[in-house]
Amino acid sequence: MSNSTYARVSDAARFRMMLELIGPAFAAGVWSPLGATSFSFYREIPLGAAYEMETRVLSWDDKWASLPPPFVPPPLCRTQH
Repeated sequence: MSNSTYARVSDAARFRMMLELIGPAFAAGVWSPLGATSFSFYREIPLGAAYEMETRVLSWDDKWASLPPPFVPPPLCRTQH
């Protein structure tokens, strides 16, 4: 996965979460600007590898909400003999 892919996939995950949380409000004129993004790379996700995103609301106030979507590798499959 290239570095630019993290931002693109994160944006899609945040948008999907916002639709699930306040989807009907968008019809009433509510909008959701992107204030900032920041990425910390701890380990590589190899090209073609499976991963999951656990988007959640970390904090909020009157103006902003923090929605960190960490990339989480799925549980490793172990063969049993």
